[in-house]
Amino acid sequence: MTAPAAQDKMPNYIAETVNFIRTNKRVSFCLFFLTIVSLSLNTLNLRQGLPSEAVQSLVFGGREKIAGLAGPLESSRNSVFEDYSKQGEILLLKYYAPPKKFAEVELDGKKRSVDERKLHSARSALLQSRYPDEQRTLMAISNIRPEKLRFDPGIYQYGGFYFYSCGAALMAGKLAGLLELTSDVKHYFADAADSGMIYLIPKAMGGLMAALSVLLAFFAGRLLGGKATGLIAAAFFSVLPSITFESHCFKPFAFFIPFSLLSLFFSLKTVSGEENLFRKRIFLSSVFAGLSAGALILSGFVVWSTLLSYFFFKKASGKKLFAADLLLIPLGFAASFLATNPYYFTSFHEIRREMSHLTGMLFWSFSPAGMAVYFSSELYKLYGVPLYLLSLSALFFAFIKAEKRLLVLAAPLVLFYLYVSNIAWSWTIAHYAMASVPPSLLLAAGFADSLGKKLKGELLPRSLLALLLLFTFFASVYYHRVIRLNEANLLSAGAWMKENIPAGSSVGAGIYPQFGYKSYPPFAIFDYRVNETAEPEYYIVNDISDDRLRDRAGEEPGFRAKYRLVKEFARPTDFFDKIYGNMLKNNAFIFFEQRFGFYSKRGANDAES
Repeated sequence: MTAPAAQDKMPNYIAETVNFIRTNKRVSFCLFFLTIVSLSLNTLNLRQGLPSEAVQSLVFGGREKIAGLAGPLESSRNSVFEDYSKQGEILLLKYYAPPKKFAEVELDGKKRSVDERKLHSARSALLQSRYPDEQRTLMAISNIRPEKLRFDPGIYQYGGFYFYSCGAALMAGKLAGLLELTSDVKHYFADAADSGMIYLIPKAMGGLMAALSVLLAFFAGRLLGGKATGLIAAAFFSVLPSITFESHCFKPFAFFIPFSLLSLFFSLKTVSGEENLFRKRIFLSSVFAGLSAGALILSGFVVWSTLLSYFFFKKASGKKLFAADLLLIPLGFAASFLATNPYYFTSFHEIRREMSHLTGMLFWSFSPAGMAVYFSSELYKLYGVPLYLLSLSALFFAFIKAEKRLLVLAAPLVLFYLYVSNIAWSWTIAHYAMASVPPSLLLAAGFADSLGKKLKGELLPRSLLALLLLFTFFASVYYHRVIRLNEANLLSAGAWMKENIPAGSSVGAGIYPQFGYKSYPPFAIFDYRVNETAEPEYYIVNDISDDRLRDRAGEEPGFRAKYRLVKEFARPTDFFDKIYGNMLKNNAFIFFEQRFGFYSKRGANDAES
């Protein structure tokens, strides 16, 4: 027997990539530049909205007070965990609203009985970020104890692959001396840097993974139309505003992208033909689809591309469409998914309960009106209007041309759209469609390259492409501006309250103030009588730019008759808001976009602005 031919062996894709970079210096420089752009957009301003000494100083005044309250703060935290544990397996989907109880604490050397809600609010300044649900993600990671062979995170709407990767990143941060990891929560009460770092490191990991997608997008795009298509795809992935945004979240909506792209890469490779590598490519495509789903379940829809590429290859080669090697797809998908989500074997009952709960909240109901709204008014927020229009055109072009590689990307997108656009709430939370970004941008890159080749000359298509990229890039820059200015607005409002509203005053608010998610201006909450009277001396309006969360007290005639506006804080706006402002709506950044109004009771001894 002779040894198998060299070409029958699995190609070394890493070696091929290194060799390509060495022999294509100009392309390599472009990819390096685009990766740096992506990394910058994905990781700058990660500290915004995290626990910080600036916030803690306004709430506590100094570390001595934090140290004195550490015991009661820890006890109040334990009471939250105990309350969650009584709710059953869906503990992490519950928004916690503590009852009004009193606790004995020592403040400024004196024993005092304080509303326990003040302890919950004060603790939020020490431990919570301002993004929604991130504490739940952190809680899920803390439930994983490999040394005790406990791999169940207790929350299942995100995948174990993401949770385990975050845990590994935090452990790497500990080994690098970036933070101390401990089960003693009092350490994080006392150390704002470490408290922020447990959020920052997983966020940075998501940004790094998203930056990796630039290189992978190039090689996947190159299979569609050559180097030019690959570079256009890489450029789109480097500046996309939704990737910038999701990279700043402690969630897997950017983390999954490289695995989705690798699955699509091997699907496109499968369509290209080579009989001897067919099974290996199909298997690898399904494995990476399983890893993608292992991080973000919805993103597993790319396995339909794997399946379609399988049938295209079989038909082209004249072989049976349904053969034993078809089983490689479910086997590869299941193996990688279950390897990164092993608790599906042991916690299936709890997982089913949570999925049923989520299905009740995000139920599927066929709605042509909802599909139209989602199609015309929401999906563009992931891309910006120009790139969204290009992506839509690319999708229609793919079906008109009916070329196999295009259909491998386009057909599953339609199935995904039909599913997501009919989920309740999907048209108010655009990031549910993030899983559609990898195939959609690859199609857009191929279409842009094809369109450019049909236009006469090179100047016009290159100019149009440059304008599109600049518009999209500045949409991402706009997000950074929103984060930074709103953080400054929040701290300025807290500092003003400290100087202008006397300690001991009665203060009202729409909900009991907290300093994490839906944050109020950070203030010394133990120094004020909060929500204790029907008509307090002062009232704080926390007007979040989301109709579901707005505090409309300042708009009510009865309220205006009793109170007058003393000071208002809002982010300054400019021409960027006229161009990009609508993209901000119905996006998690909306929780940063807040107007704070300080009102005093008419006839009282008012604070002056």
